[in-house]
Amino acid sequence: MQTPVCPVLPVLFGTAAIAQTATVGVSHNDPDGIVLPGESVRVTAWHARSGSSILAGIGGDLRATDDLGVASNTYSDLRLALHGPSFPASHGSAIGGSVFGVSYEFVSHPGFGPIVPPAYNYWPGVVALSYDWTAPVVLQPTTVSFDWVPSAAFPDVYAIVPPFNEFHWAYLPTTYTGTSLIVLPTPATLGVLALPLLAPRRRRA
Repeated sequence: MQTPVCPVLPVLFGTAAIAQTATVGVSHNDPDGIVLPGESVRVTAWHARSGSSILAGIGGDLRATDDLGVASNTYSDLRLALHGPSFPASHGSAIGGSVFGVSYEFVSHPGFGPIVPPAYNYWPGVVALSYDWTAPVVLQPTTVSFDWVPSAAFPDVYAIVPPFNEFHWAYLPTTYTGTSLIVLPTPATLGVLALPLLAPRRRRA
């Protein structure tokens, strides 16, 4: 049976839905959290769900502070290869060091059982979005935070909950956690920036 999903419709919560929760966390792979301009770090937004829910939708932006840096090479476990016309997906668009408009949604009943794509079933720590972030040139030590900002369509993770039928779609209470990096200026950068300041002094000598 094909049943359309409409996130704006009232959601029917069963007793199982109340016990379900979700997490969307952002992390990076830099060992000490300190980088230099031009250095690349992998930034990842992952999500997990408690209990035995099946992912029905997730969407939002993965934002860097003031969109600093450059984002490239996006990836998701919810990749387009798992989707047909009934499973629209968007990796979003990179703007500076942020990615905007990420969206993955079941528009129709997924057909429960082994045919549910693995990234939508009970896997913990599913990668919603991952990308290479390249640090910008800075004039002073700068902290860049990375946070998942949920979309209006998916203010929380949307899921199918037991007993797994068309009457048990629910927004799961979702906890969001972020991460950050510190970008340090390089001596070479500081030296180049100092040249215009030194030039007038030489002329006055």
